[in-house]
Amino acid sequence: MARRRIATLFLVLGLWARAAAVDLWTVGGQERPWNTIGTLELLSDEQSSGWLEPLEVSGENLALNPRQLDSARVLTNYTWRKFESLKNVVDGDRLSGWPPIELDIVNTRENDPFFAVVLVVDLGAPFGVDRIGFSSVEGLEFRFIEGFQVFIEDGKQPVAFPQRQRNWHWFVRNWELVAEVEQTEGDTAHIEMSPRLVRYVALSDTISLPSARLWQLSEVEVWGKGYASSATFTSDIIDFGEPVVLGAMTWDAVDDPGSTLQIRTRSGSTPDPNIYLSFTGVGQNGQQTVSRSAYEALHPKARGPIVADTENWTPWSAPYPPTGREPLVAPKPARYFQFEIDFASALPLSRSRIDSLAVEFSPPLVEQVVGEIWPALVSPGELVRFTYALRPRVDPGDPGFDGLEIDTPTAAVVQEVRIAGISSDDFVAEVEESRLRVFFPERLIDRDAILVEVDFDCRVFVSGTRFAGRVFNSKRDEMPQPIVPGDVHIDLNSEDLLVGFSPEEQGELLAEVEIHPNPFTPNGDGVNDRAEFTYNLFQATVPVPVEIAVHDLSGRLVWSQEMFQSSGFGRALWDGRDGAGQLVPPGVYIYRILMDAAVGAQVRGGAVAVAY
Repeated sequence: MARRRIATLFLVLGLWARAAAVDLWTVGGQERPWNTIGTLELLSDEQSSGWLEPLEVSGENLALNPRQLDSARVLTNYTWRKFESLKNVVDGDRLSGWPPIELDIVNTRENDPFFAVVLVVDLGAPFGVDRIGFSSVEGLEFRFIEGFQVFIEDGKQPVAFPQRQRNWHWFVRNWELVAEVEQTEGDTAHIEMSPRLVRYVALSDTISLPSARLWQLSEVEVWGKGYASSATFTSDIIDFGEPVVLGAMTWDAVDDPGSTLQIRTRSGSTPDPNIYLSFTGVGQNGQQTVSRSAYEALHPKARGPIVADTENWTPWSAPYPPTGREPLVAPKPARYFQFEIDFASALPLSRSRIDSLAVEFSPPLVEQVVGEIWPALVSPGELVRFTYALRPRVDPGDPGFDGLEIDTPTAAVVQEVRIAGISSDDFVAEVEESRLRVFFPERLIDRDAILVEVDFDCRVFVSGTRFAGRVFNSKRDEMPQPIVPGDVHIDLNSEDLLVGFSPEEQGELLAEVEIHPNPFTPNGDGVNDRAEFTYNLFQATVPVPVEIAVHDLSGRLVWSQEMFQSSGFGRALWDGRDGAGQLVPPGVYIYRILMDAAVGAQVRGGAVAVAY
């Protein structure tokens, strides 16, 4: 006998709990330390017993080790025949100096005694710094700088150095001035300051000009205090050995005040997420795809661009919310996986750190499931009959699935389920506010290309709503497998799981405003004592301010209520009293409902009557 069953969450809870048994890939413990799956640039996993965190630089002369970053260097606005001698000011050797003693220009500025010389040490990234120093060449103490200014810059924003030599002092003087000495005494200088983020240290002799003698320095010292302010850990490409369904990612992290940690991921079906192009004069745009090893063997002039392989890899996800557990952005089974962790801090003594990161995975139920939804364009807030269609690609031996779940913007009502075009009453529907689950207890979908369709009624309040879906097997422990958007049915033209608004209705933000009863009688008899304002809010993906205000006919505000609400049905009650709690006189009043959000503002209004 055919039967149709509508179940609540509580009746079928055991069905969904089975999906928790999955395999776990973990990094951060003794079995798989952080340094075994990626390079620790400006990071350490030894400072706090296995926690991955920015490098601590307290008590370290940062100028001696610019972290091997390409951007770390020493710069000057003066042109020298031996420019490479600049490294002498950060090599730890008091016997070498800059400029070299053998250059004639060291002895005089007779051509231009007003020309300022500026020396800049670039640490390559912002670090906490609390001391700066510089000293003379040993045995040439009389050549120590006569007067100086020291400027610092945190380097959070890109810095473009002037191309003209004479612009350098005017350029660095906009940085923070931390020391100014008109006439030096001795042959060393030490500047102490409260810890702050520094990338560039500039030393200028402008304050001592005019001068016919150019100074010479042996060492510039920049002493660290705190942690590297920014660092990125990019994992190696993680190979699961075969395509897998990726579930949730969990991590254990701690943020000091003023610091943040963000994680992004991507997944793919090939070992390399990039495509390497060479300039050959053959093929489209004169470029051809080559392997990575062939690309690296090319002459630099023959190397074309390196571009992302968007066909076989997903793009980097947006940063995950800092919840410690989030579903992975992985739209289909993937063999390869990669993640990136960005560390940032606005305070030298603060840092974020992460102890471990784990990824759930399980074998796919089928090779792939393709789905689409129809209609693709709807009116805001209107109750619409949708058809959700999917077809699996099944390989021999795939276990198949016996149910699917669909993310919905509002509670949905199932109207019909069809398998291979035949209506089926033997299903269980579980309805939640934002999810619909449909289970076929006596039908396993394990044949290639079989068509499964679900008709349901639902309202959409945000244009571009995605009805993401997954299939599952209630008799197995694998995780639900994502449904990939695509062409499923010849009669459905969306080829996607997105639903939008028609162009003429894109600007609708606030609609279907109603008041009941109107008029109302707030006399305390329990009948029609309050007026109920109802409305639908659209396009608000996050809570936005909504204000309901009632004015008398002279325009005076009588009563108002403000709330924060995201897209959907809204409701407010007015008991006929003013802001002081007194009943208003009988008569006609003007109401206004205002929604104000980043997507725009909209006002709806009308009249409400009070009678006794």
